[in-house]
Amino acid sequence: MNRLVVFAVTVFACGAAAEDQPHPTFEEFTANIHYPYYATTARQRQIERGARLLHKGMGETTVLQLMGPADYKVGWFDPTRNQHGQLWHYVVAWERRPTEDDHGKMVTVSLEEKGRKRTVNDVDASAFGVGVASVLRKSQMGSSVDGLYVIPSEVRGYQNETLELKHGHFRYWFSSDAVVLDEHGRAIGSDMPLRGTYRVDGHKVTFSNPEVQDRYTDVVNGVPVLWRLESKRIWEQEHKIYDYGVLIGVAASGRDAKPPSVRVLYDAQMKKTHGEWRDPFVYGPQ
Repeated sequence: MNRLVVFAVTVFACGAAAEDQPHPTFEEFTANIHYPYYATTARQRQIERGARLLHKGMGETTVLQLMGPADYKVGWFDPTRNQHGQLWHYVVAWERRPTEDDHGKMVTVSLEEKGRKRTVNDVDASAFGVGVASVLRKSQMGSSVDGLYVIPSEVRGYQNETLELKHGHFRYWFSSDAVVLDEHGRAIGSDMPLRGTYRVDGHKVTFSNPEVQDRYTDVVNGVPVLWRLESKRIWEQEHKIYDYGVLIGVAASGRDAKPPSVRVLYDAQMKKTHGEWRDPFVYGPQ
């Protein structure tokens, strides 16, 4: 089961402005604690007892009565279903500041917004052995952008690009057959992977590290992809693919995942009209 834990305010509903983020935020909560952090005994008991009573469809008022106020909240948006809501995080114990690999002991409650109401649509209380089937799991595109995205195999000899999105954090690898220097004269790619957090505004994914360009989520021929802006426009206006500007979602993990052919994105008409692959850097989008 994919965990619902999100460690920073990065998955954000409906492209709202920063001041509209649900509070308290991750930053607000962590600014007032020290590590190791342990909730009080009474608070731990309340979280565990409440987590065992939560169920899908429960209203937020009842969640508050059972669990108390969340330690921090994160907005989420599912572009495939045009649905949004909030993740409420209840921290039991953090030995250290949480990372993508060490999230400590906590409970996460996902609430879906419909009109003015919020109701529970998922709970991750595995910290207490309480199992609830995840609604926010990835089924290819799934209900979040989390996953591994790689550049098509045809261009990998010229450019290699991998982007991992996981629980609001990212890792990004890039290399090419050309040596590109940054403003400090260092070869780009020498300090990979780049790491940080990401934020989702509708179909736009932005990153905390300015060296990682914005991406745009889409599903092409049933396959989840992330476009660069210029490639997204080419696809929408010309129904052509610029191979260097798209990352394809794969059901794998790790930077060395085998990249699929760009042809997995071709519909029936494109398969008929596209013959031998030609480098789009030379011949343009196909």
